[in-house]
Amino acid sequence: PPDTGMIAVGVAVVLAVVAWAALGTENFSSVSTTALDWVLANFGWLFTLAADLFLVLCVVIALSRFGRI
Repeated sequence: PPDTGMIAVGVAVVLAVVAWAALGTENFSSVSTTALDWVLANFGWLFTLAADLFLVLCVVIALSRFGRI
């Protein structure tokens, strides 16, 4: 069974971020842009590798028996 305390904390964090984005648009935009720039500058290779692996996974699933809809 799921731990309701952990779910409550997760929901609270998500709601706090959504409220911050809705109420503090300028600040949220500035912080998120700065964070994305930092991630791309320091982990751009990992970002690209993860996107490539996800694309390969999608193609493999599409060509497998799970790809038949």
